[in-house]
Amino acid sequence: MCRPYPAAAGTAELNFAFDHEMASHETTQPRFLHTSMRRNAFHILALLLVVTLVGCDSSTSSLDEELPARLILIEDLDATGEDGHFTFFDLDDSTTVTDSTSEAWDLAFMATTILVNSGQSGPGMARAALYEGVFDEILSVPDDVDWKTGGGLADPAIPTGSDEGWYHYSGPPNHLITPIPGRVILVRTSEGNYAKLRILSYYLGAPVEPGTTDSRYYTFEYALTAEGGTSFE
Repeated sequence: MCRPYPAAAGTAELNFAFDHEMASHETTQPRFLHTSMRRNAFHILALLLVVTLVGCDSSTSSLDEELPARLILIEDLDATGEDGHFTFFDLDDSTTVTDSTSEAWDLAFMATTILVNSGQSGPGMARAALYEGVFDEILSVPDDVDWKTGGGLADPAIPTGSDEGWYHYSGPPNHLITPIPGRVILVRTSEGNYAKLRILSYYLGAPVEPGTTDSRYYTFEYALTAEGGTSFE
């Protein structure tokens, strides 16, 4: 909080000094001395007011600066799809959501499919886009993003299929799912914030060489903008 100088107290001190000074002079003291002292008092008070206003402006400008984004790592998110159910995830709170009819979740994961909470995929207002670029070099929300609403399994906002979406499928004999470098998922969350997300691994424990490791466990990182912001820094 900006605390202005106590102008009233300063005025009282100056008036006391002025009265004391006048008492020490004879009544024949020239008139211009009286006027000069009042002028000096006025200048001092004006200077204090200017310093106070400058201090207030500095505090206000610092509050207007955008807060930094948060970089969040999620490990081994279960997307095995037990009983055909998706795993619903809230990017703003970094938590899973059990209620699929809620507007709180942003993305839903099952196997290699990722849905966004809007349109035919959910009741929310989230948007998503698959964007090509270097994750660390996307410093703010790009202007050329083609935001999409959820189109259900038939037309998901984030494309699926080998080389069509975020992954490459190697085929036999290993049948590996590998994230494609430079494929970034951009999301406008249900709360109106923005996230850039890259998938690091599709396997439990994020091994360098998956081999026979259990699949359908996502490890990903994402940067989330501050509320009302667009910067990923």
